[in-house]
Amino acid sequence: PESNNDLKGEWIWVESVGGIGGWTLTPESQNVTKKLVIDDATFSEFVNDSLIFKSTYTLGISEKVLIGTTEKTYIRYESGNQQAILINGADLELIDQCYDCYFHRYRRK
Repeated sequence: PESNNDLKGEWIWVESVGGIGGWTLTPESQNVTKKLVIDDATFSEFVNDSLIFKSTYTLGISEKVLIGTTEKTYIRYESGNQQAILINGADLELIDQCYDCYFHRYRRK
């Protein structure tokens, strides 16, 4: 993302793909709804409308390409954990930074 403005808003979970078996998880297969609410300073994740994660965040650019992507842009949470981030039109992709991890796709509400 060029700025927080690209990221701000409400995002609805579409699917997560990955793991050792290359599984595809969806709201239907997992029987849950997930959404992200992102503002200037805070990243919040809800599962079935319950807040499960809230953190301040920063955006950054890595010197090296990040795991699981050709991208270098990342989001870092206050815990220090980070995910590669890609915004493509109305889609947001968050890519966990470990091998055999998941790539999560959300759609702008």
